[in-house]
Amino acid sequence: MGWLALEAHDKFVPAWTLINGIAEVGGVNLQSAIRLLNLLNQQDLIDGSRPLSFYGHNIFDGYFLATDQEHYLCIEAMRQAVLSGTVKKVIYNEDGGPIETAITLDEGFKCNLGMNFFIRKQDVIKAIIEKKTSNGLDLPMPSCLQDMTTIPRDKPQKTSKKTSNLQAKFIHSLIAIHYGNEIANNPRSHIDGARGVIRVAFESNGLTAPSGSAVSGWINQIIP
Repeated sequence: MGWLALEAHDKFVPAWTLINGIAEVGGVNLQSAIRLLNLLNQQDLIDGSRPLSFYGHNIFDGYFLATDQEHYLCIEAMRQAVLSGTVKKVIYNEDGGPIETAITLDEGFKCNLGMNFFIRKQDVIKAIIEKKTSNGLDLPMPSCLQDMTTIPRDKPQKTSKKTSNLQAKFIHSLIAIHYGNEIANNPRSHIDGARGVIRVAFESNGLTAPSGSAVSGWINQIIP
């Protein structure tokens, strides 16, 4: 993925812009900001996935998802930046041969070197919110993301009356199978009572039963 002159885009953020934004809101240097970005993008121990995908850009295809090899190189570039505090810059000798040299992260940031990839803003916002909940990583939202801090969510689907009725019938049938129709028709006292048979069964299995009034409400709404 080659670095191009970047234009503002409402869905993607250049890696250097994000790293600099993290440094500003976190009050840290670029090296520490890259470390925080790595924490946001930690690999899942079960399936090996990462929260953040990397993208390239060109004038013909726009933004495109990085290949597995390019993704690895992005991860490795960030890892090396944290370890060494430098990024690589290629210069050319008199014969036109490339020579790699290391420059500081601040110099690399000014030249747009070493972090030539893009990240979807919504992925970063989601990772910041989830890490705050799961790992206690309290990272303020960088200003480069603040135009998209509202994450689109699917609208909750209402349960149809038919589905609710089938669910209630299923609950009633399960209670009847285990405790008989009399208890299934009037379960409240057998759940809320201190020695209610349903309550005792739940507690003996380390479970907390729903309230008897709730269960009775479900069953009373059954439509034959």
